[in-house]
Amino acid sequence: MNFSEIQINAASESAAMGIQKHIPKIDSFAKSFSGRTGTPYNGVALPIFSNVSGVNKYENLLTTGNSSLYSDKYCPGEALQGTVINLDKLYTKSYALTDYEVGSSDNLYLADGARAMAEQISLEIANTIFTTTLSTTDILAANNYSLSADSKSKKAAFAGLFGAAANAGANPYDCVVAVDAPTFSTLLETLGDSCIYGGPEAVRNGVVPGLYGFRNVVVAPALPSGVKGFIIPWESIGIVNRYNKPAVDGYEATFASTDPHTGFTIGYRVYEDRCKGLAIMAADCLWGVKLIQPSKIVRIVA
Repeated sequence: MNFSEIQINAASESAAMGIQKHIPKIDSFAKSFSGRTGTPYNGVALPIFSNVSGVNKYENLLTTGNSSLYSDKYCPGEALQGTVINLDKLYTKSYALTDYEVGSSDNLYLADGARAMAEQISLEIANTIFTTTLSTTDILAANNYSLSADSKSKKAAFAGLFGAAANAGANPYDCVVAVDAPTFSTLLETLGDSCIYGGPEAVRNGVVPGLYGFRNVVVAPALPSGVKGFIIPWESIGIVNRYNKPAVDGYEATFASTDPHTGFTIGYRVYEDRCKGLAIMAADCLWGVKLIQPSKIVRIVA
């Protein structure tokens, strides 16, 4: 089984399109995606620019004898916070093809299979982040925001998300609102024609940039039971990803596909099971996730 460079390049490009279907919905969070090679269980250091101490102010500098003219203005600076996120998750997907399937597919199986596996792996990663990671009890019950409280109108309920983020100590302009599909549909209904705000991305990608002052409003593929969505501040969740380079020689083909917009990378390997007469395509993604500032996340409920 031999693959040309053109076939492998086509498969890599096709896989990138599969990544772009779901990863942009989590790309607005704090992250470190990279095509560089990583090792399972190693940690990725992620800086956190929390701006806890604010800024230093020097005023009336022209006043004679003002001591601020000679003060230490630039150092030492605020200590940079950070965390280490382990690359402790490896998600894989594979297909086994018989002689008939390989012979009748005109070699398109490489590109089509790469894209299909990228979509499935990236969807499962998004599901894990929105359901398992965000189901933690570390998100304060006091930060719950009800879309139906006090008989709010639909527009007033969604507009109130801005204040809910600020009350939780987050900067709404740096927050992403992630809601389920029915809630997103209701939100679009309040805007009239969905193309009035956010352009066709609202329908095509499930992303509305800048709505109500937020960084993005996105459709979450899955959410914990009873939850309509979350307000997620920048740098409240750390997500990291690295290429899991095969350590074994002898594969028929190995390659990686990296989304040029986010840097998110999925690795591929193709090999033969000669005893069974199968061509096997496998994809994997090495990644990790960690809640960094859960107290600033707002849970949206009915």
